[in-house]
Amino acid sequence: MKRIICILCFLLIICGCQNKIDNFDSSKSYTIDNQIKLEVIKQEAIQIIEPSNKNMKTSGIQAKNDNLFIDVLFKVTNISQEQFKLQQIFSGRYEVNQVSYDLNMIMETKSYTGLTSTDTIKKDEERYVHLYCEIPKDEMKKEIVLHFQVIKQMDYKYTFKIDEETKIDGNQQSIGDTLSLQQSQITLTKLGQSKKIEPSQKGFFYSYIPVDHQDETFIYLQLDIHNTSNQKIIPKNYIYCEYHLDNTKTSSQIILESENHKSLEKSGNIEPLQTRTIYMVVPIKDTLLNKQGYMQLFIEGKTFQITP
Repeated sequence: MKRIICILCFLLIICGCQNKIDNFDSSKSYTIDNQIKLEVIKQEAIQIIEPSNKNMKTSGIQAKNDNLFIDVLFKVTNISQEQFKLQQIFSGRYEVNQVSYDLNMIMETKSYTGLTSTDTIKKDEERYVHLYCEIPKDEMKKEIVLHFQVIKQMDYKYTFKIDEETKIDGNQQSIGDTLSLQQSQITLTKLGQSKKIEPSQKGFFYSYIPVDHQDETFIYLQLDIHNTSNQKIIPKNYIYCEYHLDNTKTSSQIILESENHKSLEKSGNIEPLQTRTIYMVVPIKDTLLNKQGYMQLFIEGKTFQITP
C-alpha cells in the first residue's frame, strides 16, 4: 500500500512540475511574471523579413527559392528591472502539417529601421520581435501552430492559418487625418499628381523639381510633420513611403520645403518643435495614371495605408 501511495505522489509531483499550456489569443495583451508584456502586431507569409520602418538602405532576411517565411511579429515590453536577450525570452518551435520546424527569432532596432540578433531589451524598453520559420510554399495553406515559451515561465500554443496571398492591411488613413506618434504629429495634407513639385508659397522667381522624363508624372503625398520631441528628426531615417500599384511597390523620394515654404530641398532636418512640409514622391509612367494605387507609410514601427 505504501508503495502505491509513493508512486501516486511521484506522479503528482511530475504533473505539478509541468507548465500548463495556454492557448494564445492574438487579440489580447499578456503580462508574464511582471517582467515581460507581450502582444501580437501581425502575422504573415512573406519571402523577406524586413524591419517595420523600411528605408532606402533597408536589408532583410531572404527565404530560399520555393520557400516562404511564416512570421509572427510581437511587440515586447520589458517591465522588469533587468535586461533580456532574445534567447532569454523566447524558445519554441513551429508545427505545420505535423512537421516540426525550428523557431528563429530576430529583433528590430529601436528606430525600427534594421534587424539585430545581439541587442538586449532594457528596462522599460519596447521592441518588435519576429518569431519565424521557413517552410515550402505548398505548405502555406495548412494550419500552423506556434509552440513557444516565455522567460521559462509560461507555455503557449498559438494556432492560426495563413497563405501566401494573405495581406495584412495597414492602418487606413485619409487625407486630412492627423497621426499622433511618439516623436511627432503628422497631418496628411494632400495626395496628388503633378509633372513637378513646387513650393507652397511661390514668389515671382522660384525653383521646382520636375520629373526626369517627359512620359512620367509624380504621384505625391504631402505631409506636415510637427516635431514634438526634444531631438531633431532626420526624415530619411524617420519616415519611409512606398507606392503600390499592380502588385509592385516603388520607394518614394523625400522632398522638403523650407520653413518659410518658399523653396525646396532634398535633404534637411526637422528641429524640436519645428513643423516642416515634406513630399513623398514617386514617378510613374503616364500610361499607368488611370490605374488605382495607394501609398503606404512606415513610421515609428507602424504602417499606414493612405487613401484619398
